Amino acid sequence: MAYNKAPAFTVMALILLAAANPPLAHAQSFNQINAVGQVCCTATGSCPGGPPIPGVVVSLNCSRLVGATVTLGQATTNATGFFNISVPNTLGILASGNILPCVIAIKLPLNQTICPLLNTATGTVAGLLTFVNSLLSSLVGLIGNFAVLGFLKVTLPV
Repeated sequence: MAYNKAPAFTVMALILLAAANPPLAHAQSFNQINAVGQVCCTATGSCPGGPPIPGVVVSLNCSRLVGATVTLGQATTNATGFFNISVPNTLGILASGNILPCVIAIKLPLNQTICPLLNTATGTVAGLLTFVNSLLSSLVGLIGNFAVLGFLKVTLPV
C-alpha cells in the first residue's frame, strides 16, 4: 500500500512557516488578541484570486503541547469575506507557556453555492497568524493584532 506524504508535508510546511515567523510567540504578554483576514473562493481559500466568501465560520485554534486543540474564538466572514476574531483576557489562557502556534481554521467541505472549489474537499483550511502590531489600551491592557496572509489545505484536524 502506498503512503501519501502530502498531509505530513503540509503539516511540516506549517511548522516551518511558524518557526520562521512565530505567530503567537509574543501572545503570553497580551491581554487581548485580534485576528483578521479574508477568505476567498480559491483552491485554498486564500485571497486574492477568487471572489470573497461570505458566511464562512472561521475559528482561532491553538494547540497545547499535550496534543489537545483549544478554540479561543470564532467569527463569521462578512459580505466581503473578511473576519475579525477578538479574544479578550488571553493572558490567563496563554500564560501557561504550553501553547503552540495558533491558526485560523475553516472546516471543509463548504456548501456548493458558497464555493464550488471547496465543496468536495474534506479536512481543514488553515492559515497561520502573522504579528502586525500591538496597542496599549487603558481599558484592556496590551492588545496584539495578528493577520492571516494565506491559507493551506490540511487533511489532518487543526
